[in-house]
Amino acid sequence: MRLHGYPKLFGVLALKMLPAFAKLAQHLWPGSYGRRTDYQPVYPTTPDYIPSNLVIRMNKLNRALLLHLSLILSLAFFTVPAVGQEPHHSRISIVHPGFDALKADLKSVIDLAAITEQEQWVNIQDYIDMFQIGIDGTRPVRVDILTGITPNAYLVWVPLAEPESAKSDIADEFRDSLDAFGYATVRDPQDRSLYRIESTEGGEDTGWFHLISDLKYGLFVLTTDNNDMPLLRQIVLKSGDPATDVAELLARKPALAAELVNQAKSPEDQTKRKTAFAELRKISMDAIQKRPSEKATEFEVRQALTRHQLDELERLMAEATDIRAAAFIDGQQNKASINIRARAIPETSLAKTIAEFNTQPDAFDSVKRLPNSALSVRVNHPLDEMRQSHANEMLDLMKKDFDIRIEEDANLTADEKKSASELLAGLLNLTHDGIGTGYINAFVESVPLGEGKFTTVACLSAPNATRLNDLLPLLKSAGKNNAVEMDVAKAGDVQVHRIQLAEGFIGLVDRFFGKNQDLFVGVASSHVWLASGPDAQKSMTDIISSLGEPQQNGVVAHIEINALPWVKHLQEVSKTDSDEGKTPEEKEAERALERTRLRAIDAMSKASDDSIRMDAKVVDSVVEIDLSIDTGLMRFAGKMMAAFSKENFE
Repeated sequence: MRLHGYPKLFGVLALKMLPAFAKLAQHLWPGSYGRRTDYQPVYPTTPDYIPSNLVIRMNKLNRALLLHLSLILSLAFFTVPAVGQEPHHSRISIVHPGFDALKADLKSVIDLAAITEQEQWVNIQDYIDMFQIGIDGTRPVRVDILTGITPNAYLVWVPLAEPESAKSDIADEFRDSLDAFGYATVRDPQDRSLYRIESTEGGEDTGWFHLISDLKYGLFVLTTDNNDMPLLRQIVLKSGDPATDVAELLARKPALAAELVNQAKSPEDQTKRKTAFAELRKISMDAIQKRPSEKATEFEVRQALTRHQLDELERLMAEATDIRAAAFIDGQQNKASINIRARAIPETSLAKTIAEFNTQPDAFDSVKRLPNSALSVRVNHPLDEMRQSHANEMLDLMKKDFDIRIEEDANLTADEKKSASELLAGLLNLTHDGIGTGYINAFVESVPLGEGKFTTVACLSAPNATRLNDLLPLLKSAGKNNAVEMDVAKAGDVQVHRIQLAEGFIGLVDRFFGKNQDLFVGVASSHVWLASGPDAQKSMTDIISSLGEPQQNGVVAHIEINALPWVKHLQEVSKTDSDEGKTPEEKEAERALERTRLRAIDAMSKASDDSIRMDAKVVDSVVEIDLSIDTGLMRFAGKMMAAFSKENFE
């Protein structure tokens, strides 16, 4: 999907502030821009199992998923009934309540920061006001994506402010603002409400601006293809009230909202949408280029990950009836939330997938959140045919990659390589079997004990799990100084084994669980248990003893995190990282990340308000996801806003 001239023109609407927001993102996620992002697989034989920028990469994965969600919502948000948008095209619309609401929301966030940080609000407000010239801040802005035009074009409705002079036209101030950003507007000789937009700086982009006088809105569209201009002229002239179609979103009074709607639902319409999706797929896949230092197997993994995400996105684009997302900021309670709702067209693969939810009893329904838990996870999620295929393909690619790494590891003896390969193959076969059940059912509980220590207990439903009893001894012969002690205890039908991995054998284990720590593995016929920490064995056996029968409970996914203990833990772990071999840019990125962690610790240490909660459920064939963010995280956002302002606006 290409924006062409839009980033520049959107700046007039504050969307032009995207470059600044990108710099803000560097504060929120330091190291995420201008830094190497090579895929680095994890191997049991690699000392640098997980690099020091693990958190950055996890954030990148989260942002990638959110980006694809935005694309989904964007690409389905726009179905303005106009020429060029045929019935099968998705309508994708994004609505914002207006500049006044934007400033009120941002002010409520920065007001949570320290007094000295709140002083930055003047700079932030002045910057926003600069882009609000000619725009009425009390009314909504709407952006629609014309998915029926290639490359996609964007319609933008702007509420126009009353002119200061009675002699001025209501659009004059806004047109002057466009001119300041390098776009001249020339009145169309056939329609006095229509203006042609031309770049004054030699750019290829051109478009139309339509004054809707009775609504006091301006509507503009840009393109780089002159052949689209006659069609776009018809579209802007026929498009009317921006509140049409999105009244349901606006009624919820969100801080920001988006929706994708497919009004045409026949199999033929779905096929047309999938065909139209090919351009986005091609652009996305073409962007995946092999890096000079990247192994061929690593490149294959990255390609597969992108292809799988695009498959998910294409299905949503083609087979969803509607997807609606709304974000809210509660300035009174100082909290934020996001709600997403989605429905599928009946008899589609997406509808069949949704119908699979809540059909499998939750084996861990009786497991309660542990007192003071900082990470509580419940998952009971179906895997349909497409997702099973994706997961199995990824496992095969990873095995291919792992096998090469093991073979090339000069620190391993031939016997160690043989054991590592057998262990890897056995674990992946167990995982393949689990995928074949068509469900992921698991739980995690992790309780901070202070001084960077956690007691963690987790369990995953897995068929034929007892094969793990034969695989675990291979750990000892797969790496020097690995320890394996079988059958240290028994809890019900669960055999408990103790393992200790040599420092550096699996870096992620060192960073998350601690170096040279005992790990307890429990094996039953259909479950694999894992526990670590000072109270690991007792905590695991207590939960095993209290485990009840599987029950239907409607849980698809539940995640509850108290962020402060984890940020503190990451800060302590980072102190053990070495700067050896890092470029100056990487070192600066690490320092920026440390500043971010320290701000987060300061923001969340004032009270027990550091929780993030996500719940996913399916009720009456409607998928609903709710995300809530507590005050401490909002305070952290306020501190990051202030830091961004100080660096960029002073």
